[in-house]
Amino acid sequence: MLTADGARFHAQIEAAFEQIARATAALKPGAPTTLSIWSGPGIAARRLLPRLPELEALLPAREIMLQPTLARPDWHRREADAEIAYLDGPDRRDGVRSELIARPRLFPVASPALRAAFPNVGTAADLLAMPLLHEESTDQWMRWFEAAGLERVPPLRGARLWHAHLAMEAARLGQGVALAIETLVGEEIATGALVEVVPSDVRLGGYYLVAPAARWGDPDLGALRAWVATVFGEPAASPMVPFRHQSSTN
Repeated sequence: MLTADGARFHAQIEAAFEQIARATAALKPGAPTTLSIWSGPGIAARRLLPRLPELEALLPAREIMLQPTLARPDWHRREADAEIAYLDGPDRRDGVRSELIARPRLFPVASPALRAAFPNVGTAADLLAMPLLHEESTDQWMRWFEAAGLERVPPLRGARLWHAHLAMEAARLGQGVALAIETLVGEEIATGALVEVVPSDVRLGGYYLVAPAARWGDPDLGALRAWVATVFGEPAASPMVPFRHQSSTN
């Protein structure tokens, strides 16, 4: 597993190596036409990869290239044909078009053991008494608390783990409470590895399909859009089961 410094370095250089790989592949005689799709690592592994054969069947003349990355493609350099990104709102840049795919809940999760150690936590405000896990900054938690109805959010503290998968792993290990997107934690919630700490319905952003506006009507992108709608149309997380604290004598 990469360290935090290694992950940051990888995020900055991977686009350059990918561009070299694509340019090299294009020189090979008879190389198939590719459809390059960029997306976040979590959504690529959890939602797109299991259903990728369906897209390959829809586009048999295309070689599907799924690029898990935290970077955004440079459309002017044609680094990608399409992107699936988690954004606060539509991508309004010139020459780009975006379509909302899903707007999942963002909710606090913790290990069952940590949740049991705080039996009196029942509201969003109560979470301030628990150790919080952050990604790059405390901004996401600040926005979540405000959306959950807290008028005054004090300065937040807690470990900063740079990326969502590290925050989820730390939460699973009982190190604190992390914010999870329901699209990505369905398995952990279903198995009980993580539990939802307090009930909430906060949606700070959504998944968007992004592509060059000039190519939006291409048949290949039309097939991709239909496939993505099907993938994200499936339930991704189990309904919340209210947490019940049990004493050691039960």
